[in-house]
Amino acid sequence: MLKATGVFIYSVVIGLFGALFITLYLLMRRGGYLSYSATSFLSLSVTGVGFLCSSAALVAYNTLTSFSNYIIPTIGENSYPISGVFLDGISLLLVWLTFLIAFLCSVYARNVVGFSYKTTVSLVILMTLLLVVAFTVRNLLEFYMYFEAVLMPMVGLVMLGSRGRKAHSALLFFFYTFASALFLLSGIGFVYIKTGTLDFVGLQFACLATSDQIIIFFLFFFGFAAKIPLVPVHLWLPEAHVEAPTVGSVFLASILLKLGTYGLYRTVFTLCEFKTIEIVKPAIVPILMISVLGASLTAIRQIDIKKIVAYSSIAHMSFSLLGLISTNKLGIDGFMFLMISHGLISASMFFAVGMLYDRFHTRNIMYYGGLIQFMPLFSIFYFITMFSNLSIPGTCNFIGELLVLYSILPTMGLLTLLVTLVGLFLTVIFCLLLTYRIIFYQTTGLLNLNLIDLTIHEFFILAGLSLYILLFGLNPNLIMNFFN
Repeated sequence: MLKATGVFIYSVVIGLFGALFITLYLLMRRGGYLSYSATSFLSLSVTGVGFLCSSAALVAYNTLTSFSNYIIPTIGENSYPISGVFLDGISLLLVWLTFLIAFLCSVYARNVVGFSYKTTVSLVILMTLLLVVAFTVRNLLEFYMYFEAVLMPMVGLVMLGSRGRKAHSALLFFFYTFASALFLLSGIGFVYIKTGTLDFVGLQFACLATSDQIIIFFLFFFGFAAKIPLVPVHLWLPEAHVEAPTVGSVFLASILLKLGTYGLYRTVFTLCEFKTIEIVKPAIVPILMISVLGASLTAIRQIDIKKIVAYSSIAHMSFSLLGLISTNKLGIDGFMFLMISHGLISASMFFAVGMLYDRFHTRNIMYYGGLIQFMPLFSIFYFITMFSNLSIPGTCNFIGELLVLYSILPTMGLLTLLVTLVGLFLTVIFCLLLTYRIIFYQTTGLLNLNLIDLTIHEFFILAGLSLYILLFGLNPNLIMNFFN
């Protein structure tokens, strides 16, 4: 049964690789021509089938395999290292999330992107292909190659923006990511010199000295820090979000940031023992505390809605890393849960901001107010999304943050817990202020320009994301079963 399930999931992933590659070729081949309708049908079909197949793979993994009881889901257990494709629970969840976001982006772009529609869809398909490969390779060097390759289509999406600073933000994004690559390359070279292999399954059996593990930890931590991102190497993220179109912001927040946390999880728990993480923890915890607190304080000062959501992402991803380095089962489960929940919530938030911008052509919070009177459907989903972001019980963020908080006190002390709680309280403040200002504040003259509630496509996008947010919040075992 286990072997049959592994072959099924392996076949699904390989089939999806092929379908994405063929679609990308049809969209981008020189001299080729596809009509607007044909391009839309092709992108929606492939991303939709990818989402359905990855959902089927999740069901197969969750119901047809037997799970062993162990504290941390290591690389070798509950995985299928077949022909260079590496799959386990967290990999499959991230592949599923990638296809879900790609499908919703295709639906959204179908109705709002004009002359650049084919370019946008091509970049979305290319990024989906690279991300799926990055989440399923079993070689560290191959992961690095696809990790960096995702940079190019993302820069292309940023350059499709309509604002004047898009070249500056794309250059900033490229510079920070490329600079972090120097740490990653150094870490990969160091690992190969010390172990003689870069295979994830083989690396878990490598015997490294504690001093070597400390060097590896810091090289990979600072290499992935700019991609997550952490303060102070976060400056590219608000700029990229502000200049990128909605599709680019959604992909950046919900998937690309997870590539950094996924890479850190893979390398740290493959190469470093818990005692090594305990040694480096006093140096890492202050960085994460400053990142949570600084991002939350900065978010309160912003008037651009996209920047507020961007700094919220920085705070939540920094907070999730506290669970990762806690070396506590609850904390690590909370970290992995937050990767999925934040992907859903951030996508919903940026889709909502994009829908507002499509109508009113501004993201300045001072021009909004009283949307509940004119856009009740939008207001309902916006309310659900914002309250999910501040982790109200019944939403998926609540589960992940609760697990991380439970792991902080026994492993990092009372001071870390108090500072983190202050950061989370600031998150509550700016989420409530944003909700009050946009939904319940007095109506402004700008709203007389285009008082249109959600279209059927926009309703489908926000309703689908809200459904998963509430479903995973009310029944967290749907995700937790992939970790235990």
